[in-house]
Amino acid sequence: MTIITEPEMGQSLSALQREDLKKLLREFGDVFSNTSGCFNTPFHDISLHTTDRVQAKVYPVPVHLKPVFEEEAETLVQQVNSCLADSVKAQTGCLVLGWFTASLGPDDFGTSLRHLFD
Repeated sequence: MTIITEPEMGQSLSALQREDLKKLLREFGDVFSNTSGCFNTPFHDISLHTTDRVQAKVYPVPVHLKPVFEEEAETLVQQVNSCLADSVKAQTGCLVLGWFTASLGPDDFGTSLRHLFD
């Protein structure tokens, strides 16, 4: 490990500030080295993944947002229909419909999207 013992000091520092800087470099020289040191604390493991399923609570679409949501859903369906071949469209359409139905629940407007895929 190379420790900087004599740093370049600008002329803007006073003699007292230079002495303070040298003192800091002597005390904390390993922090100001050109190479990294070794980590010497015990190994630990932090689990960032879990196998437990996270289930978010389903909330109904607010009444005042249903027209906006229907418009967005229609736009999404048009994009899906324009991008997919006819043979894939029927299968994917069911998946998209299933996603809306699953995310909204059977009593929350999701079932009204079925007419878009017929």
